[in-house]
Amino acid sequence: MKHRIMCVLVRTGLVLAVLLIATTAHAEDELLAKLPKVKTPEAHAHIVAGNAHYRTKEFEKALDEYKRGLQQEDAAIFLYNIGQCDRFLHRWEDAIWVFRRFLDRAKPEPALVERVEGFIKDAEQQQAADRARAPIGEPSDAASSGELRSPHAPSAPQAPPAGPVKPTMRIVPGEPWYRDPAGWTETGVGIIGISAGAVLLASVANLNDEAHQTMNTNARQSLYDRASTRRTEAAIIGGAGVVAAVIGIVTLIRHPEAHEEPVRSSWHLGITGSGVAVFGQF
Repeated sequence: MKHRIMCVLVRTGLVLAVLLIATTAHAEDELLAKLPKVKTPEAHAHIVAGNAHYRTKEFEKALDEYKRGLQQEDAAIFLYNIGQCDRFLHRWEDAIWVFRRFLDRAKPEPALVERVEGFIKDAEQQQAADRARAPIGEPSDAASSGELRSPHAPSAPQAPPAGPVKPTMRIVPGEPWYRDPAGWTETGVGIIGISAGAVLLASVANLNDEAHQTMNTNARQSLYDRASTRRTEAAIIGGAGVVAAVIGIVTLIRHPEAHEEPVRSSWHLGITGSGVAVFGQF
């Protein structure tokens, strides 16, 4: 009996592993895949080169490739990729302009429109936060006291600022909940597990019916044993599917959105050719 249970557990684990791998491998962004494909070989070469730099977080180089590709072919995918690079480079105004142009030119599906509008809203919030953190010059002594200054009188030299204003808070951009691959993968695995458990339970009923109609005692007992084993497999796979689906739904519900967090200081010591150097964020 213990050997049979171990076999069932091993088979269940293998089934869930295969389902997880298959679901993850097919977790492709179908929304972008529906955009018109790049046609010319020159533009396609820039897409490939830009994607290679993008994957290694070389956003400046990726941005240059996408812009060159856009000059070769006016394809909507270039506008989307340029906007993403501008986001990661914190060029909020450029990102907002490019994403709006993408929506105007591409006319994408509603789900993709919602995603891009989320990018635009996040960029506008970041831009507003940067402007709020910008230092504001204080009025001069003459202006604060109400004294009139002659238009021909030379202005007193302004003292240089003591140093850059260090922000105490920064906005961490979030992603829309429907772009959470972990949540969708867990939910998909759960749905597949529940479906597989239902199919196994249906086969249990068929085995029991067949056993009731069998006159041979040994054959009947064998069918009952198979039905019992199949019922155990259905319970394990279906139960695991329910757990995975619940975890996936909770992950999607609790998907992090844009939020503020304090800026922390950090410093390091390094040895250079001329001595010891202190570097970091202060």
